[in-house]
Amino acid sequence: MKYALCTLFEGSYHLGLAVFLNSAHASGWRGTMYAGYRGPLPPWASSAKPSALGHRYEIDAESRIEFIKLTTNVHLTNYKPDFMLDLWAKACPDAEALFYFDPDIVIRCDWSFFEEWVTYGVALVEDLNSPVAFNHPRRAGWKSYYRGFGLELKDVTEFYVNGGFVGTSRQDVAFLESWKKMQELMGKDLGGLDNANLGGHRTIASKKQSPAYIFNKTDQDALNVTVMAAGRPVSIMGADAMDFKLGGYVMSHAVGSGKPWNKKHFKELLHGFRPSNTDKTFWQHACAPIPAFTQTQAKVNRGIVSLCSVVGRFYTRG
Repeated sequence: MKYALCTLFEGSYHLGLAVFLNSAHASGWRGTMYAGYRGPLPPWASSAKPSALGHRYEIDAESRIEFIKLTTNVHLTNYKPDFMLDLWAKACPDAEALFYFDPDIVIRCDWSFFEEWVTYGVALVEDLNSPVAFNHPRRAGWKSYYRGFGLELKDVTEFYVNGGFVGTSRQDVAFLESWKKMQELMGKDLGGLDNANLGGHRTIASKKQSPAYIFNKTDQDALNVTVMAAGRPVSIMGADAMDFKLGGYVMSHAVGSGKPWNKKHFKELLHGFRPSNTDKTFWQHACAPIPAFTQTQAKVNRGIVSLCSVVGRFYTRG
């Protein structure tokens, strides 16, 4: 199968991107990663050369990153379907599959699993906040809101999926077009797609956080709306597929504000939180083939994570 990967990042998330690609490389992935970004190129990509798309960084003879500088004002978390559609139209029109990964994910399984998975439908993973029942006020709110635009949403699954990973085949372009449309319509209520995860139902101007707001998670809510609207087959794995629950073997996803590259593990331990599985897998892939960290940095952090994990068995919340 001919496929491509893509992501969006800015700021320190370049560290997550490097480690993600190191983990993908270790899993057997070879090919092209299209990385849309804001700000400067990552310091570890100083050898990148100008290319037709922006700058190309060669990982090895078979793998590379195409850095594409973005000018959109849309919040990056709301730009995923637009970016994927642009790539399929211009950068990789002959790809049979296109996978989006957030740059705070680490791959744990053989890459061949993803190639098989995407043949069963749009590949998605259950979120931490799942399920959301068919008669839940949030789903009812989505149905009411989009009915105002002449769209009827159907009850497909009670799973609420995470927006950090989407695997699509060429047949699923219509799914991405629907996702883009659902976000554009959502933006009318958000006050523009430059806003993300704000909350405050119908009170965006006040910037009040409210989990009751029907688009509290913006792109992720729009993705779940798309599952209800697009009429495309989906293949959803449980929350364990991102290490949100025990028993996972596919990915680890560092959700929340604390990321493996900036966590203060001793401080976290004092508050009763021990390192997650994502923290452990992150530092296993910190150095090669992309040298995001030195061997010494990786070794020290692996030691800290290991120590805090042991101590945390006796001193954690719950």
